Amino acid sequence: GEQYLIYNLLSIASNLLYITYPIADLEGKTKRYSMVISRLKSLFTNVLENTDILKDEVGEDEKGIVGKTPTFNNLIKKLHEYIEKDEITDLWKEIYRYYYKEPEYREKLLKVISGFTYKNHIEAISKDKIRQLYGKSLSVSKIEAYANCSFGYFVKYGLKAKERKIYTFAPLDFGNLIHEGLEKFSKRVEKEKAVWGTLDKEFCERVISDVISELINSEEHRILKSSKRYEYVATRVKRILCRMVLIINEQMERGTFQPIGYEISFGFEKDDYYPPIPIILSTGEVVKLQGKIDRVDKTSIDGVNYYRVVDYKTGKIDLDINDVYNGLKIQLLTYLDAILTLEQEKVSKKPVVSEGKGRTMPGAMVYLSVDDPIMDGSKKLTMENLEEEVLKALKMKGIVIRDLKVIKEMDKTIEKGGTSSIIPVALNKPKKGSDEAEFSKNNSSVITYEGFNVLRSHMKEKVRKVCEDMLEGIIEVTPCKNGKSYYCEFCEFSSICQFDETMAINNFKVMPRKNKKELLQQLEVEGKGGEGNE
Repeated sequence: GEQYLIYNLLSIASNLLYITYPIADLEGKTKRYSMVISRLKSLFTNVLENTDILKDEVGEDEKGIVGKTPTFNNLIKKLHEYIEKDEITDLWKEIYRYYYKEPEYREKLLKVISGFTYKNHIEAISKDKIRQLYGKSLSVSKIEAYANCSFGYFVKYGLKAKERKIYTFAPLDFGNLIHEGLEKFSKRVEKEKAVWGTLDKEFCERVISDVISELINSEEHRILKSSKRYEYVATRVKRILCRMVLIINEQMERGTFQPIGYEISFGFEKDDYYPPIPIILSTGEVVKLQGKIDRVDKTSIDGVNYYRVVDYKTGKIDLDINDVYNGLKIQLLTYLDAILTLEQEKVSKKPVVSEGKGRTMPGAMVYLSVDDPIMDGSKKLTMENLEEEVLKALKMKGIVIRDLKVIKEMDKTIEKGGTSSIIPVALNKPKKGSDEAEFSKNNSSVITYEGFNVLRSHMKEKVRKVCEDMLEGIIEVTPCKNGKSYYCEFCEFSSICQFDETMAINNFKVMPRKNKKELLQQLEVEGKGGEGNE
C-alpha cells in the first residue's frame, strides 16, 4: 500500500519532477536519505542531480562554512580561539560582520561574546544537603549517569530538572513503546503457555497486532492516532516488533536457554522480585541498589544453572569491555551479578563463581539491538539467506563466558570454524591433533570464569567509589570523554552547565582505554593470582 502511494505521488508530475532531500541536520550531522532516493537512482541512471555539497578541494577555513546554523556555531569556536590566541583570519572576520548585521543573529552573537568571561566552576554541596537530595536508594542507571558526569546527574536527579514536555513522539518514546511491546508480547507467551523457540509466524503476528492495538489506545501513546504521520510510526513499530519476536524465537530455537522472567526488578518496594543489593561504603553507610532487567534466561548443564541477562536497546549498540571496566556501562554486569548472588543465596551457597553442581554460573551479558536494518540490495539472496543475514545483523552483542559447552547451549548450530549468527562468538577449526575448536581472537567477545570474577569485583569497587563521591557532594563539570565520543553529545543540560572545552577551566575526564585482547588477558591473569602467560 505504501509503495503504491509513493508511485502515485511521483507519477502526478507532467513535465518535470523535482525531488529534494537533506544531507545533514541543522547541526551539520549526516542524515540517511529515504530508500526511495536509492531506488530512483538505480532506475534512472541519467537523472540530473544537483547538490550544494562542495566537491572541490577547499581550505581549512572554508570547511567550517556549511549551513547557516552550523557556520554560526563554528564562528563561536573561532571567536574563542581569537580570545585565547589572538588569531583570526580575514574570512572569519567577514563572517562575523555578516552575522552581526543579521537581526536574527546579532543579539545571540553579543550574548555569546559577553559570556566568554563566565566561569562555570561548581562548589561542592554539604553532605547533609546532598543526602536529602539524593537519598540512599540508587538505580544502576543513576550510578552510570553520575560516573559519566556528576553535574549532569545533580541537575537531573538532585534538582529534578526536566525538559519541557512537547506534544510529540520523540526517540525516547519510540524506545519505550518498543520495550512495552516486547514485554506485553512476552507476558502473552507465558499466559498462553507457549514456548519460545516453537512460536510460529501466525501466532507472533496475531499477538503483536493485539499488543499494538492496546498500546496505541492507551492514554500514554494516544499521540499515535493524532495524524497520518504518527499512524505510520505505529505501523513501523508493529513491523519492527513482529521482526524482533521472530528473531528472539529463532535465537531461542537454536539453543536451550529459556526466559525465567521479564522486567525483573530488585530493590523496588512495590513489586520486589529480589531485594535491593546493599553497597557498604567505607564510612559504614549502606546504599541500596535498585534495578530492572529486561529479560533473564537460564539453562542447566549437569546440575549447574547458567544465567544470561538480556537488555533491549533501540538502534545499534555493543558492549565495550573498556566501558565496563571504567564503570561507564555497568548495567549488564551489575544485573548479572545480582542474579548470580541472589539466586545463589536461595540455595544457601557462597556466591562465588566456580564450577560445581548446584551453583549459579554466568552465561552471558548481552544487548539485543531492536532495529530495522537495511540489507544490501546488490546481493542476490534467497529468502532463506536473507533471513539469515537479518539474524546476523540483529545478533546479541556483549560478553559471553568462554566455555564451549555453554556456548553450544546458546547456539547449537555453531560449527567448528564458523561464526554464530546469534551471539558474538566465532570458532576456529581445531589445531592438528585436537578435536576441540578454538575461539577466534578477532571475532569473539568472550571472557574466562577467572576474568569474570575479577571484572565483577572491580565493578563493585567502582560502584562503591561512585556512591562515596556522590554522597560527599562532589559536583564537577567534567564530563567523560571515552575515545572519540563524549557524554555532552547526548546531554539535555548542556545549556545549564555551559561546558566549553576551549575554556581553560573546562576539561574532560578522559577515560583510559586498552586493547580489548590486552584487557581480557589482564583480567584473566589477575583472576589466576597474577600468573604470567604459559
